[in-house]
Amino acid sequence: MAEYEYIKYIIRNKEPLRIADDSTSQSGQTVTLRYIPGTTMRGYIINKMAASSDFEQLKEELFSEQVKYLNAYLCVKEKNNEKNSRVRFKTLVPSPKGFYENKKEVDGKKQIENVVINGAFTGGYKRASLGRYCYIQDNCVYYYNVSTASDMKIKIDQKGTEEQSVFRNEYIEKNHYFTGFIAVKQHETAEKIKKLFEKELILGNARSSGFGKCEVVSCELIKELPYQEYLPCEDQKNDCYMMLLSNTVLRNRDGELCGFTPEMVAELGRRLEVDDLKIQYCSTSTVNVRGYNRTWGIRLPSMTAYESGSVF
Repeated sequence: MAEYEYIKYIIRNKEPLRIADDSTSQSGQTVTLRYIPGTTMRGYIINKMAASSDFEQLKEELFSEQVKYLNAYLCVKEKNNEKNSRVRFKTLVPSPKGFYENKKEVDGKKQIENVVINGAFTGGYKRASLGRYCYIQDNCVYYYNVSTASDMKIKIDQKGTEEQSVFRNEYIEKNHYFTGFIAVKQHETAEKIKKLFEKELILGNARSSGFGKCEVVSCELIKELPYQEYLPCEDQKNDCYMMLLSNTVLRNRDGELCGFTPEMVAELGRRLEVDDLKIQYCSTSTVNVRGYNRTWGIRLPSMTAYESGSVF
């Protein structure tokens, strides 16, 4: 079976970016996602590809397992100390759950403990505030958040009446950098998709109101995802830790939503090539997620998922 290669792109939102989060939005208030979902990137690519002469041949491939559109998450710039060094970007991961921190700072840092190690933490510590995204380096966690703002509008002339209502729309403020990946099996298709990331693109809602214009900072083909840097370099003989990089929904054999069952843990052990795998401790949070089935043309019901950053 052919291996995937990955299109890695980095974009900067030159304008505010609004991508509605249906799972948390309420009547009169629309909340934005803090990342760019893969479905948004898929919509952009499909719309661009639809104008090509070979779209009918590519359409089936673009909607299949041959092409996987991963979410684009926040990244940050890093610079070398050398003069005239070019700007590089640090790929972030979701901030891990289960850390507790000492309230006192020493040299601008706080001592943290991982409750997943032994199921306990030092008295007087509090749950650590590690933002939404982070990178780990030299035994330190450097964390970041996406800045948001909102606007208020009045909706008038509803259904031919004189009724008015106020609604609030949230958006991501401009000048954030996002790194995303698209997994593609056919090299020729990967090259065609890559050409769509040459200058700029427009994403999200309210495009006609000055929202969604993004600058393409870089785009390249790579052989593997960058998260390998966090993997262990040698075989683990004792405890090991698993962190979710995206929201994860689990179902049992009857199709019911559930948490990790003994059968699922056994299957996970088989895939990880670990004998007699057992979960000792975990630190998780849950989030309600929704979806849309393009085949049926209906919205999927809300599902409870392990939130990204959950640690086992």
